[in-house]
Order: sequence, then C-alpha cells, then structure tokens
Amino acid sequence: MIGYAMDFDRMLRYCAALEAHNDRAWFHDEANHALYTLARQDFVSLVETLSFRISSLATPDLAEKLLFADAKKLLYRIPRDMRTNRGKPPYNPRWAADLSGDRLKNVPRGFDPADPAADYLKYKDWLVSRSFADGELTSFGRFADDAAAAAERMEPLRRFFNDALSQKKRSPWVPSDWE
Repeated sequence: MIGYAMDFDRMLRYCAALEAHNDRAWFHDEANHALYTLARQDFVSLVETLSFRISSLATPDLAEKLLFADAKKLLYRIPRDMRTNRGKPPYNPRWAADLSGDRLKNVPRGFDPADPAADYLKYKDWLVSRSFADGELTSFGRFADDAAAAAERMEPLRRFFNDALSQKKRSPWVPSDWE
C-alpha cells in the first residue's frame, strides 16, 4: 500500500462506533461500511508494518512467512460466526491478526494421541499477548514500536517452546551423551 496514509484514529473510532452499535443494520449501512473498509485498510497497513518489524526478531522460517504473507489473510474477521456464537453480538469490535502460525491435524510422531495433553501438542505455536490501553494508542509509529518491543520480550518464550517441541523424543533412561 505504497502512498497510503494510515489513520490510526479512524481504526479506533470505528471500533468504538461498532461497539456502541453492534448490529447488522448499522454495519451494513453504506456510510458505516465505507468507514469499515477504510479502517480495515488502515489495519492491513499496520499488520504489514508489524510483520516487517517482527520478522527481524524471528527465526528464519517465521521471518520468511511474515515477510511474504498476504497481510489480509492474517486478519481475524470482525463478523462472528453466529452458528457457534449464539447470544453474542454479531461483530467483534476490535482488530486482530495472527502473525504466528497454525495447528497440526495430528499429534506429533512419538507422542501418545490419548494423552490428556495431546491437544496442546498439536499447536505449532503458542499465543502470548499484550493488551494496550486506549492512551497508548496514539499513533501508528508508537504502536508499531510498542508492539515490536512486546514481541521482542516474548521471543525467548517462543523459542523455548519451539526448541522443546522440535527435539526428538528421547528415552528418559538413556543419558543424552550416549546417543
């Protein structure tokens, strides 16, 4: 989006308005939907900026994924799936994206699928998050700096999990220097 002027306040105003008027009629109103489209463009630009910033901290495989990913495909949808979210408002009044990865279909080889923790082993990544207060959301530049700093603080935990899950399973009875 070269030459696109991001408007951080527009993203925040849109979320506040959606939270106050969380219904289909408001969302599909022509003027409100036009504001959604512009605010979404702002968020896509922010995700592109963050992907670039975070890629410098990541392992080569994650960095490549972040650098070449289509930012639009990393976004979570604002409309909720009402088949599984009955009783909730139809829209999530927040912007969110997944800058990490996905989940395996099966438990990694060597692990028991019947283990009570087997579901956790299917995750290719773990979510660590940091919330930002409204007062911290003053500009794209400041947010990008704060988000990149948060990612940098979280990176040791991510590497720890990845290293632990990527090592081959060893017998606890055989010392590692015997292999």
